Amino acid sequence: MGKTIIISDEAIWNSNYIDAMKVAMMAYLIEHELGHAYKAADDLYGEGIYDKHCLDEKCVMQQVVSVSELAQFARKNFLVRKKPGCFCNHCKKRFRRNYLSA
Repeated sequence: MGKTIIISDEAIWNSNYIDAMKVAMMAYLIEHELGHAYKAADDLYGEGIYDKHCLDEKCVMQQVVSVSELAQFARKNFLVRKKPGCFCNHCKKRFRRNYLSA
């Protein structure tokens, strides 16, 4: 399909979080990077590190810049809600459209 994603899990697995949290963090990271591959947030927001990211705090396409921020998002959106697939409606529509056209 012409999409390549390289993910390093070293910072996650070397952190002091329990394994369930590490798995939730990896789930977020994988979903987020798949979102980039299918341009889920390509037309959204800002400059610099926020370019191609969503500002919706519940969307998996928000920018996360540290392991602790990743853990906060994973705790809030994967462990508490127990609901993967945390794209906001806008990013979900773009992901589906780009995925189906790939």
